[in-house]
Amino acid sequence: FRFVKSPDNWWLLLLLASAALYAQLLDAALAPKALEGFAVTGDAKFYRDVVARHAKARVLVDGLGPLASPVWRAHDDANDLLFAEAPAQRVWRHEDGTGLVRVGASVFLDATGPLACVATAELDALVLCGDQNVVTVADDGARETLWAGAATAISRGATHVAGERNGTFVVEFRNGTAVAALAAAPLALAFSPDAKTLYVRTVDAVLALACADSCAEARVFHEADLGEGAGLAVDGAGRVYATTENGVAVLAAPEGALLGTLEVDDTPTGLALATDAHLYVTTAGGRLLRVPVRRGVRPADVVAS
Repeated sequence: FRFVKSPDNWWLLLLLASAALYAQLLDAALAPKALEGFAVTGDAKFYRDVVARHAKARVLVDGLGPLASPVWRAHDDANDLLFAEAPAQRVWRHEDGTGLVRVGASVFLDATGPLACVATAELDALVLCGDQNVVTVADDGARETLWAGAATAISRGATHVAGERNGTFVVEFRNGTAVAALAAAPLALAFSPDAKTLYVRTVDAVLALACADSCAEARVFHEADLGEGAGLAVDGAGRVYATTENGVAVLAAPEGALLGTLEVDDTPTGLALATDAHLYVTTAGGRLLRVPVRRGVRPADVVAS
């Protein structure tokens, strides 16, 4: 007790107490905040299998320009999420578990043109697509052209690229081999777990193409109230996730029936299913949102070839 009673040491006690209070306030400030106005709608099976009825969405990032094109990367030691802030020609990385955001490697486009989408290829190489070509970016900043054309969408693993070539909207293998021609601009690509169905997001609809050696003509999979976002993902059970005007629609394959919706108070622009039991959503208002999903919900791990 001698230490406490000594007036000479009171300043140290006050300093320690202030430091502890500051640490608590800092943790509270950095902690993801609950998203106001979030709502989950579905039936009992949807609540049991996909998202709990009373799930709480969180705001991980706020205050940036319009965000898009989130990409989840799972590693043995850590996970992270890439996403684009297109107006600033910048790619950001949110590091799993830290709540911190920092600029990723080689964030500005030059010869590639305005940033349209972000993906990863082999060995998690960063892939950037723009209105002139698609490039891979090495850790040292070196770039290599992956696909020549005005790209607007790229598949998981960068096996397929979609965009405009010679005045026609196309989906191609990244080596340029044709897959399909489309009537509308493609905004996102995703494969079913067995790689036999390619889903293509356009402004007006989600299309489905049956693919074997080649892909059949596109059929409309879903087209109600999609809005202008480019979010599209498929989980391991074959359910399709698409951004809508005010949230996310979860759809059943193969008929495209609505299973449930996630409502947010911002305009969604993109989404990514993760291996950490969350769905990540980017918004036009510059926010990155995180929605908890059931443990069995994981991204369809497909590398189509």
